Amino acid sequence: DDDLIKPDAIHNLLQALLNNPGATLATSKRERIDEQGELLADDIYTVNPFGADVLVKGDELVSFLADNTINFIGEPSCTLCRKADFERFTERPTYLNGKGIGWVGDLAFYAKLLRMGDLVYLSEPQTQFRVSSQQFSQIGRDKVGIGEKGHADFRQAIRDLGWYRSDSDNNQVQVARLDSSGVAMRF
Repeated sequence: DDDLIKPDAIHNLLQALLNNPGATLATSKRERIDEQGELLADDIYTVNPFGADVLVKGDELVSFLADNTINFIGEPSCTLCRKADFERFTERPTYLNGKGIGWVGDLAFYAKLLRMGDLVYLSEPQTQFRVSSQQFSQIGRDKVGIGEKGHADFRQAIRDLGWYRSDSDNNQVQVARLDSSGVAMRF
């Protein structure tokens, strides 16, 4: 309710999806702001992991997230997907393998989309994520261990569904720059 999107955010995320038909999810770096709207320093969740506009291989990212459950993709207000892709879900968006994923339900939703395609990540912030002492997610972050069960359920569901790459390095994913170089790399 208190996140902000920049004026061209939807246009920019939509263009990212249209320009990358193999992508099922678009997001961007996001900025943290305080209760008064002042910019806060990045944290592990909002720092740009890529440094450029990139296309991230979806199935590899899902496996990566099963070992590194850090939501750099962002809150739902930061993302855009195609309605047709969303409608392919056969169970609730925040459920995996018949089980509700608490605390990181957005990652469950993203994992389903990323199993169908790739992630477009824009380096220019398109949203601002407000941090306040009354915010549900901040209250939980302030209490040690509050999200551990949701994280564990998420990681286990990825494995139970066979989406985990046990025979490869899950600390790296294939990333391709969206600029004219199109250089692919392991990140």
